[in-house]
Amino acid sequence: MSRFKPNYQITIISGCGLAGIIVALILLALPKKPTTGSVFHEVGYVPREIVNHAIRHLTDSLGKDSVDSAAVAVLNGYRIYSDDSTLTDTNALRLVSTFVHFGIQPSQVAKWDSAYRAQGDGWRDSLPYFARFLVGNRHFFYKGEAQFKIITYKSNIEFMAKYPQAAAWVFMVVILCGFCFIAIPACIYIMEQVQTIFRQEERPAQKGYWIATPIVAGSLLLFLIVLFFTFADEPPVKDLYFMRTLSNFLLFADVLGCVSGAFCLAGFIHSASMLGYFADKVNTQTTKVRIQREVMKKALVAPGAATTPVEVKAIEGSDEEEEKHKLYAGQFRKLLGFFHRYFILSAVLLSLVVLCTGELYNTTNSLSFVSLLRINWGYSPTSGDTVYLFGGLFTAILLLVYLPTKMQFGDVQLRLPDDGRVPDDEDDKWYGFLEQPFGWLRGGLIAASPFLIGLIQNLLGLLTKH
Repeated sequence: MSRFKPNYQITIISGCGLAGIIVALILLALPKKPTTGSVFHEVGYVPREIVNHAIRHLTDSLGKDSVDSAAVAVLNGYRIYSDDSTLTDTNALRLVSTFVHFGIQPSQVAKWDSAYRAQGDGWRDSLPYFARFLVGNRHFFYKGEAQFKIITYKSNIEFMAKYPQAAAWVFMVVILCGFCFIAIPACIYIMEQVQTIFRQEERPAQKGYWIATPIVAGSLLLFLIVLFFTFADEPPVKDLYFMRTLSNFLLFADVLGCVSGAFCLAGFIHSASMLGYFADKVNTQTTKVRIQREVMKKALVAPGAATTPVEVKAIEGSDEEEEKHKLYAGQFRKLLGFFHRYFILSAVLLSLVVLCTGELYNTTNSLSFVSLLRINWGYSPTSGDTVYLFGGLFTAILLLVYLPTKMQFGDVQLRLPDDGRVPDDEDDKWYGFLEQPFGWLRGGLIAASPFLIGLIQNLLGLLTKH
């Protein structure tokens, strides 16, 4: 009697997920030391002081007649409104943007990012600004110089309390890394289960899967490199905005996503190729069974037939060819199930990437400095439209494999024999009638999930935008 051997697959997969979460947290908090405080920062320009300085200069230069006194009262009202605003008051930011215009150009922000990478938290720079105040029919102008510098925080909680979107981004990134670590052993275990479908003498070598995995990983990395040197030639979210090690962490996330995605997509492609083997067996056996049934029917109507219909039906049910047909059909269904598992893993992984990208863009757009850029430029450097474009791109990647496979083997599914499940009620019969069209709809929704997630993320960004 063989001894019981426990299966630790679930334990290994769960442990890998926990390891991914721990690695993500460590890499995110890597710059954090007792002397550095938070890993986050923001670019500060002190809008209150800018407004106060401009108004104070204007009020000091005005006379004391009744007209100037009224103008001074209005200007002081603007200053008091600015003083009473909170740190994240949208109305105060709108007030500053209405009166003050900074000559910030995209090239200037790129230079600041390079300088910040070299100088760190000690970076600062001055920029001229132009202020205009409208009081009645009079315009008051002032030109000054504002200082931009890095504002650090004592703790990560302090920054995330001010910008909750940053906490949501950290959460999504940690989940993504954990899932990437889960996907790799899960894909390997699925491939091992695929081998059990074949008989011992028919089992294909796993080297095809192991060869496809580095090829897919290299293709994904090559895709990112080509994208970087063509249309994504500048990172939209810069280290300057809120995190010094952001670009390094995103590079790690890109490589991790490519590696784990390679395991998923390679299994996706490899199982699709093996479906052809079983599809040929099913088609061949279906033809044999059809010919055999035609012969049996002719035998039934032939003169002098000694067998009754009941006996013929019994013979057909126990016939060797019928058993083979059911066996091959069952193997095809099992392999199709493994194909769908790879398909779902790939869709979930790409959807999480889209969610993380959306949260990163939402975090960036919530920053006061980026809000100032959006008002001055008329557009945001991290537009939410990019998120669902990413989703559409990932959906196209999934459909490149899913649609040809579904089109090639969809007709095979229609010719599969009954799996032996007897419908016990009317609802079950309706389920069987609707299973095929809704199966296509289900697959289409899974394939389109990255694009749909991008649209939802963009809508949520619009709803939560201050």
